[in-house]
Amino acid sequence: MSKTNYSLNIAGFSIAFAAFYILMTQVYYALTFDKFYENHQRIYTVCSKWTDVKWHMFISRHVGEKIKRECSEDIESSFFYMANPIMNLQITNGEETKNVEATNVIVSPDFVQALQLDILEGKQAEIQYNEAVITENFAKTNGLKIGDYISPNSKYSLNGDKYKITAIIKSFPDNSSFANTDILTKTAQKYDDPDDELNWNYTYCYKLKENINIDSFEQKATKQLENQFQQIKIKKWEDAYISSEIQNTVQNGSYSITASYIAIAIFIILITLINYRNFFYASYSVTLKKVNTKKILGCPRGKLILEIISSTLQISLISLVIAWIITIICDKAGFRLFINGTLEISENIFAAVITIVIAIISTIFFSLGPAIYITQQNPAMGVKGVFFASKGKRISRYFLMGLQYIILFILTISEILILQNYNYLTKKELGFNKENLLSMDLNKGIIDNYESLRQDLIKTEGIVDVAFTEGEITKDKRMVWGRIINDNSCKFDITFVSWNFPEFIGLYIKEGRFFNENDTLEDGAAIFTEFSKQNINLKIGDEFTGMNSIMKVVGICNDFHFKSLKNSDKNFAFCCTNRKENRAFSNAYIRIEENANISQLEQKIKEICIKHDQKTNYDYNKIETFFIQNAKNYSEELELTVFLLVFDIVSYIITTLGLIGLILNETEQRKKEISIRRVNGATMYEIYILFIKKIIGTITICFLITIPIIETILKQYLSTFANHTEIKWWIFAAAYANIAIWSLLIIVASAWKNASKNPAEVLKQTH
Repeated sequence: MSKTNYSLNIAGFSIAFAAFYILMTQVYYALTFDKFYENHQRIYTVCSKWTDVKWHMFISRHVGEKIKRECSEDIESSFFYMANPIMNLQITNGEETKNVEATNVIVSPDFVQALQLDILEGKQAEIQYNEAVITENFAKTNGLKIGDYISPNSKYSLNGDKYKITAIIKSFPDNSSFANTDILTKTAQKYDDPDDELNWNYTYCYKLKENINIDSFEQKATKQLENQFQQIKIKKWEDAYISSEIQNTVQNGSYSITASYIAIAIFIILITLINYRNFFYASYSVTLKKVNTKKILGCPRGKLILEIISSTLQISLISLVIAWIITIICDKAGFRLFINGTLEISENIFAAVITIVIAIISTIFFSLGPAIYITQQNPAMGVKGVFFASKGKRISRYFLMGLQYIILFILTISEILILQNYNYLTKKELGFNKENLLSMDLNKGIIDNYESLRQDLIKTEGIVDVAFTEGEITKDKRMVWGRIINDNSCKFDITFVSWNFPEFIGLYIKEGRFFNENDTLEDGAAIFTEFSKQNINLKIGDEFTGMNSIMKVVGICNDFHFKSLKNSDKNFAFCCTNRKENRAFSNAYIRIEENANISQLEQKIKEICIKHDQKTNYDYNKIETFFIQNAKNYSEELELTVFLLVFDIVSYIITTLGLIGLILNETEQRKKEISIRRVNGATMYEIYILFIKKIIGTITICFLITIPIIETILKQYLSTFANHTEIKWWIFAAAYANIAIWSLLIIVASAWKNASKNPAEVLKQTH
């Protein structure tokens, strides 16, 4: 094998092995998620379902505690948790106080003991009110120790003003529901009523005793659902991450994505090995001459086969080392757009071992065929370096090249479609006025003075109006209420807002009225969407149970998208009530003038917030446009686009190397024909056409084969979205044009060397 082919093979193998290893780390991450706990296979979670397609990992405290009591003979231990978003807090280390961001998870008092977590420092008793257990990484990063204090600045300060650190535990692994957790705290005392049927959004888990029949346990658990609005089902906790039928409360993977990782990894190794075959046959004449010279000198055929296999194995081992360096660079550079967890080999022994095993076995297997074939040729012809590939061999090489093109078409078309769908999701009209809209997180210091904050902000040049909500306008996970209205059980998503919010975002009332300031002084009022009115059979004046009062339906507004476009319309209500009886607002929405300077306004807004809350540092409070906030709902789609782009590039690189090998092989085998054509007056353009016709023909056939395959895949992908883009003809045309033009450039560059040689010299060598 020539030095050029040798180097190109190493380059191809290195990229392929690095990509394979990265994909295997993701497979390992998914298959071992939440499986690091002792006896993890005996931990089950209670999932609920209303009218949704998926099961959800949250239930009410009432149901969770009732199952715990009634099924106690089957349960070894139990725990619950409720994840909170990142929170702004103050930490006090001795006399030093500073502001940081952290992720808090509310848990049952026996959470640490139930999961048998490693306690590095502090007590091992149950977590009490106003106590905090922190992870080792959070403690080291912020210099915290037992006895220090944490004081949240946001609405999530549920247990009082301060938490005392009573224990430090070992940090959770990356492939865990609690991977990013910094702090564990107990449910706030005012919400800690296990018999409150309205106390929702808890994930309950039970570690069952050995040999318990899960079907029997599920039957017992289901019986506890009297007068409830939902179904429940018992699922293995460790399966919740990867299951396609469960909506995890923390993060979700899927069997299909994991299978896609495995498929792409196999494809990449396959097309790399195909390239190896093409490069091998491209330098066949030179290799044949060397091999058969040794045969004439008495070298046994078995030894020659081993030499060829050893040479290929050497390429594989060198490539593995380079691949390892590539993954280190990716890891150190923070290449995290679609990667979960770390790429360190010490944390991914499984992925490293399977990469090495696949690399060695596959390269040996693929080199064995060429080694046997080349060593059985006639030594007399081989010494001259003469070799004419059979028609069958040429067809097989184009067939293998065709497989590469099919893979390339699938990746390229998928990438274009998913990117188009992402643009559609982030730019589509949502049924309300989303223009010139900023969002800001609020801290607890200004929560009770939101109206005076609004008045000060409105006076600022560039700000048109301000309104407040309990959460983001469009998000998939929010509070869900089950209520009885007009003697009918119903379920609806709920968001508490300031009295001016529905009108602020440009909704219009179809029946009844908007909220007014008087609604904040009374028990409470609700505005439902028109879809909800039809589905629940509502009318103005209907009443239902609120948080601590009876709420009245005062208006019916137009339908709008209050969730991401991945979900279909459901029942929804805005609620406005007395703030002292309700949860605090967490978001301020600020309408600005069209040409306002956002960076200058951001500084002014924070200065006004400090005026209303002088104890809090607002450097950590995010102010972002609604477009950026809404786009976060589609972060998975963006990551998938980047994922496909990365491996599309990898496939392009590997296929480029394969195409170079194929053209070098063709020009080597046909150099005598090329020289004769040139002697007879053929131009370089006409010589190029000899190779272009075959490749373009191959590309076209592969494209036609790919169309029904990729169309089926894309339709299945889009079917997971309630709203989505359409599959347009230009996506296929763009992919075909891109790959065809790129291939033509590679053909010209690869064929130039042999096609431009002096015909007389070539004819002299081949006679």
